[in-house]
Order: sequence, then structure tokens, then C-alpha cells
Amino acid sequence: MSKSPAQLFHPNPPDDEGDLRRLFYNREIELENGLEILLSDAIPTLPLAVHGPTRSGKSHFARFLVVEAIAQGAKFEALVVQASDKSTARRVLAKMYTGLLKMLPSFPEGFKTRDSQDSWDRELKEYHDFLPLIEDPERRIEVEYTESEARQRSVKFGFSLAPSVTLKAPASTAGLTAEPRVEGKLEASRSSDHSQGQSQKLKWTVALPTDDHVVTLILQLLEFRRRVEDVRRVLFLVDDLDLLDPRLENGGECSVLLDRLGALAASKRCTVVVTVRTQSYNGREKELQPLAEIGTWESAAALLEVYQRRIDCFNDGEVVYDAEALKWLANRVEGRVGMFLQHCQEIRAKVARAELPVTLARVRARLNEQLLEWRRQAELVFIIERVDTEVRAGRQQVAFEEELPPNPLLLRLLAPIVGKKATYSIEPLYVDAIRSQQAS
Repeated sequence: MSKSPAQLFHPNPPDDEGDLRRLFYNREIELENGLEILLSDAIPTLPLAVHGPTRSGKSHFARFLVVEAIAQGAKFEALVVQASDKSTARRVLAKMYTGLLKMLPSFPEGFKTRDSQDSWDRELKEYHDFLPLIEDPERRIEVEYTESEARQRSVKFGFSLAPSVTLKAPASTAGLTAEPRVEGKLEASRSSDHSQGQSQKLKWTVALPTDDHVVTLILQLLEFRRRVEDVRRVLFLVDDLDLLDPRLENGGECSVLLDRLGALAASKRCTVVVTVRTQSYNGREKELQPLAEIGTWESAAALLEVYQRRIDCFNDGEVVYDAEALKWLANRVEGRVGMFLQHCQEIRAKVARAELPVTLARVRARLNEQLLEWRRQAELVFIIERVDTEVRAGRQQVAFEEELPPNPLLLRLLAPIVGKKATYSIEPLYVDAIRSQQAS
């Protein structure tokens, strides 16, 4: 055992496989069913979805499921990409390409010849050269190809190719091909010999203006990888798919990315797993194949077990909350383990070490302090006033005219309600605090 305060209550899953295993708890049925799919010989050619409510533990489950599938013999190499806050589908695809390039195996020693190694190195360099184009659709680079090489690469990689310079031809070259089958116009001087013109190296401008270009390049890179690793396929785990752009949850960019992930999965060159909230999964049954549904926990005892595992793993077994405070917290997060850990982390961060273990009185005081801090922020006043009105009327939901933009209250004071537009549940933890403030 050891102490790791940064990891103690962090709601995101740990990166270390050992910690991932030690902290996994109480999803045995979902795990068994998910493993059956990933270990089968007929994995669906759609993105596989781990879905469930907000902060229910989807990410931890999905990562553990993949790790366990590989441990049990699934022929995968996993690449995890976080979609939330990447803003555009292009940026997520860029992360996938970059990660794939970094995890390419080395060329096997037993198959090396001078020619095979040179061929591998040349093509690998090309994939690295394309990196500046991957994230930025407006970016251009210059490369040197013969006309024949340019055509071949245009077909293979899905490039937009155009000559970066135009050389004016003398009259004697009138018989040369003036417009090769790529973008732009090419005129070659220096020789009236057509075959020599075809072998002449020229500078070309390369661009990847669309997301489909990037998908094509990822597929080519997967095919390139198969030369040295034809047993294990890549499994892309795209976490928080529907939080790609927090300003427009489940909006246009999410659909764009899902279309591209569908194209990758359909190719059979890789497997794609995504995590997504239930409200975003519903209605996408033709685009996503269910892998696991992660529900909230009915019993607070499961959350207390999660707490104890984290205390043992990251705090040398030393308690942080007393039993009364811990039980009170566990009974007011509606079975959502991520929300439970987030509150444990935020309250602990405001308590001096000398005050440990944290008491229920200190928890209540901290929640009141948080409400007062929010009330002082001008952009949150309108929301808080509406929440106050509903709590005063004995309700724990609040509806607005339109969806709220990203703000500090979401997933802390307010949680979106599935199936109700612009309607949010008020977190029970704060309902008590609001009522106590109103009473005083």
C-alpha cells in the first residue's frame, strides 16, 4: 500500500492496469456478457457501445473490460482516446492516427533485408510526414514525387494533390500530357522525351481537407501495421463520445465522428468501442451495437466498498471520512459512483489534514460554502434562483426554456434528465444545503 492523494478520489479511471483491477467492483454480469462478445470470432462491424447514466462508471468498466478481454486471449492491442472536450471529430481522428503511429511495432529482425528495411523506413517516414495535415484541414505540405508516384499515392492515401510550381513548357513539348489525373495542372520542361518527363521528380502540394481523408489514412496505416503484426487487431476505445463538444452535447460533431468510427469498424481492420450516456445512445441502435449497459447501484453499500478499496489502494488504509459522513454522502448520489467520488474529492480538498476524518457537520458546512460561492457568480445567479424556487416548492427538478450552456453547476448541482428537454434533477446533496439556507 502507498499514498497517492491525486488518485485517491479521482473520478476518472486509473491508467495503471494493476490499479484498474484492484478498484474494479460489482459489474460481474456486465463483464461476463461483454467478454463473450469481445472473445468471439464474429465481432460486429459496428462501433460497440458501453452506455449508461451520467457518472455511473462507464469509463472504468470499459477500460477494465478491454484489459480483461486481452488477458483472456482476445487478439487486440488497445488504444484509448478521450473524446470529451476535443471539440471536433477531426481532432479525435487525429488522436487516433497519432496514437496508432506511436504504437507501431518495430520491423521484425528475422525478416530484415536491406531492401525490405529501406522500403519500410520510406513508407513509415511518409506517415510521419503527414502528421501536420492530420489535425488541420487547412494545412499543406510539399513533397517530391514523379507524376506516376503522385498518381499512385493519390489513389492509395486519398490525397488532394496539386503541383506546387508550374514550369512553362517550350513549344517542342506540345505532345506531353498537360493535365495528370490529380488536382491542378502540370507542364514539364527540360526534355521532349515523355518517359523522362514521367520519371522527373517534381514538387507537389499535399492536403487532407476532409475527415474522410483522415479515415482513409488511418485505414492505410492499419494495413501497413499488418505487415509486421497480422495476429492482433487494434481496438480503439473512444471514451465519452457524446461529450465531444460540451457546448453542444450529442450535436453535429458527435454524429460526424460516429459516422467515421462506423467506417473504421466496417472495414474489419480494427474494432471500435465507445462509451456514451444513455440519452445519447437511445435512437442510435442502427449505428451502435450494445456491448454493455452500466446502471446505477441500488445499494449505498457498493459505494462504501469502492471508497474502502480506494483508501486501501491510495491512502495506506487511513480513513478520510467518518462513518456517518460517508453513509450520508453515499445515500445522496443516486447510486452514481462517479458523482460519489467527485464529491469525496472536492470536499476533501477544502478540509485541512488536522480536521480529518471529515465529519458530517464539515460536509454540510462545505456544501453551504459551495452554494455561497456559486451565488456570487453573476452568470449563475439566474440558474440558482430557479433552483431555489423549485426546492422551496418541494421539488427536486428544474426546467429551463432551453438547454443550459456549459457551466460549473452541471454534473454537480444539476444533472440532465433523460427524455426531458432542458430539464435537470437537483442533486440531493445540495437540496438539504439549500433548504438549510432558506430556513436561516
